[in-house]
Amino acid sequence: HGRHQVALVPTLTSTKKMMKKVLIILSNGLLTLLWFALSFGYPGYKMMLYSWGLSAFDSDAARNDAFDLALSLGAALGIPQITLVDHFNILFATLFPLAWISGWPRLQAMVGGAAMLASMYMFLFVAVFATSRQWQEVPPPLIVSLLLALGGLSRQLLLPPAYAGLLNTWAKIVGCLAILAVGVSMERVGQLHATFRLRSECVGVPGAYDKPWPSGFDFEPSSLRTSRSDVGGGGGWPSEAAWPEGTGCKPEWNLVDAARQELNSVGYFPLWAVLGNLVFLVGGFVAAVALMSGPYLVTLCS
Repeated sequence: HGRHQVALVPTLTSTKKMMKKVLIILSNGLLTLLWFALSFGYPGYKMMLYSWGLSAFDSDAARNDAFDLALSLGAALGIPQITLVDHFNILFATLFPLAWISGWPRLQAMVGGAAMLASMYMFLFVAVFATSRQWQEVPPPLIVSLLLALGGLSRQLLLPPAYAGLLNTWAKIVGCLAILAVGVSMERVGQLHATFRLRSECVGVPGAYDKPWPSGFDFEPSSLRTSRSDVGGGGGWPSEAAWPEGTGCKPEWNLVDAARQELNSVGYFPLWAVLGNLVFLVGGFVAAVALMSGPYLVTLCS
């Protein structure tokens, strides 16, 4: 009987290692698929480059996407130029395929941290749509947020205890930021009724807008907006009263004016503060990973 118990221990250990390898492979595949979907599907690298002001990537769909984000996430959270901020998520996703390089704990920690930060960002959409009672919009970002969180937390299977502890701390930090976003959105959505109505009337299928979409909105990339003569060298709706002309959305003037007043009165955080905090947050995590004491290389499932 004792010999059977001794023989059983290696079998259980081998089974656990095999299950761990399978979970890691599934997690790596999930992160790779999410990278492909975010980077080459919607919103994609092209819209990211548009948000940086590169005119070669300006399009009806990109401008519609900027309008969509400005009248949802940007308005509810007080983030100006939300398209620029939003598409940093694609940069974070670019790290996901590196999940297959399993032997470097620092790299795995970075991949996990990027996935959890991207998960928190996708949860912001859930917070905004839920607090504004747009329940039909909640499931897609919620599913993506949960998958990103799962992919990020799964990195702990590859990490020594010290790195896994750092990743847990990072998860708590981004979780607190998500809770803070819920509070901010709850405080602001009651002031944005016309804004949400205007968005629901004008926004087509995200990433697949096939109708001409006018330029001349204040939340377009500044380098593109100021170069257009029809905008008068800068500004645009809602800073200016005139609704941009075009054959896209033509809502009633009362709704346009009500949304404009809401957006001009609700208040926004300075863009430099938003980007500065993002740099501080990401830079702090990168520095913490770089300064970790521990092995530079580990064996898969060791």
